[in-house]
Amino acid sequence: MSRQTLTLAALATLIGGSACEAGPTDPVPTSIAFTDVFVVPMDVADVQPSRTVLVREGRIDWIGPASEARIDPDALVIDGRGLYLMPGLADMHVHTWRQADQLLYIAYGVTVVRNMWGTETQLEFRRRIEAGELVGPTIVTAGPLMDGSPAFWDGSLIVTTPEGARQAVRDQAARGYDFVKPYDRLPAPVYDALVDEAAGVGLPVAGHVPIDVGLDAVIQGPQVSVEHLNRYSTLLQADPPDSAHLRLGESGWLTADAALMPPLADRLAGDGMWSVPTLILWERFGMTAAERGAFMARPEVRLVHPGLRQQWTDFAPSPQVADLVRRGQPARSAMVRALQDAGARLLLGTDVGNPFIVPGAGMHAELALLVGAGLSPYEALSAATRAPARFLAADGSFGVVRVGARADLILVEANPLDDVVNASRISGVMVRGQWFAAAELRRRLEEQAAAF
Repeated sequence: MSRQTLTLAALATLIGGSACEAGPTDPVPTSIAFTDVFVVPMDVADVQPSRTVLVREGRIDWIGPASEARIDPDALVIDGRGLYLMPGLADMHVHTWRQADQLLYIAYGVTVVRNMWGTETQLEFRRRIEAGELVGPTIVTAGPLMDGSPAFWDGSLIVTTPEGARQAVRDQAARGYDFVKPYDRLPAPVYDALVDEAAGVGLPVAGHVPIDVGLDAVIQGPQVSVEHLNRYSTLLQADPPDSAHLRLGESGWLTADAALMPPLADRLAGDGMWSVPTLILWERFGMTAAERGAFMARPEVRLVHPGLRQQWTDFAPSPQVADLVRRGQPARSAMVRALQDAGARLLLGTDVGNPFIVPGAGMHAELALLVGAGLSPYEALSAATRAPARFLAADGSFGVVRVGARADLILVEANPLDDVVNASRISGVMVRGQWFAAAELRRRLEEQAAAF
């Protein structure tokens, strides 16, 4: 079975944005010019100096030497001298449950998100963003998480029979979700029916590796991505896989054989499977009590909805579990490097919705963790720009600074290819052709926080 890409309806949502999405109170100029700017196109590991970039009707219309630019008389001109223009970032694993998240994403340069557990709430966010009623990223979303009984998470859609799985997939397709997400406790016959029905209705499958199925079978099937390197460690044990190995959780990283990482990475590369490491999830989960306290004092935490902040304050994993997760991080990082070296497909995701991951800000922490794992800044940024567009069957339509691409852009103060930290030094963000200077984003965030 071949891996499924996005449906045409979802693809139209991704690449069809227009300038009218700014809403009635924020009219978008017909033409916007970034003048005399360094361009970081991200389709090559290079920087183009002294360029002017013209945006019209929400798309990049022209890129060329500043001396040759023809700027409309009524254009909004943004002086780019000494600044770098790069593509907006895509967080390919989030759980966005609050309206307040949406502005945070934009403020940190995140212009696309892939939501991994969807309900009518996320569909409504998407509708309002597309209508220009809400400032936020382009949202691609799964339907309700599908799990077996008992489900790992309360609120999951419990599916226990093959026919139940088929009906659930049909229901999610009819409601407008973009893909289906399997979880850990699905029985193998139910998972098989789920992926078969999803292929029939044109929905991709992306998510976890059910324990009863195993990574080996998932690699052979049509699932398009695996999140968190889920169950990768089961195929990294020196002993032949058995039922105990197939059920290994995070403890499996402590006994992972580094010599088995390149062969697994080669296999994933050859198969075309996408991996979403979410290293930040494990870094934050493994923090000590003192580190958690220090994190809560960070200035960006004040901008997070108080309900979410309270959840973080109440979060207290046992020291033993936190230590287990922390000690497994070097092996996870080594696996990420093996995937990159093998040319396997990587996507950057943060798992926003989990403790101590600030929407938007978590992207920049994950970029740093990918570089810490051995990726170059360009390779790490590619996992957050070009690669998501390729994954969503929209290569070149976003995630690059290229004529014809949607105008999702970040203007930053220094070259992000020198240091990924520079991608967080934001002077302004453009989303679907609507420009927000950093000062305006800060003002909106402060107003939002004051209204909590």
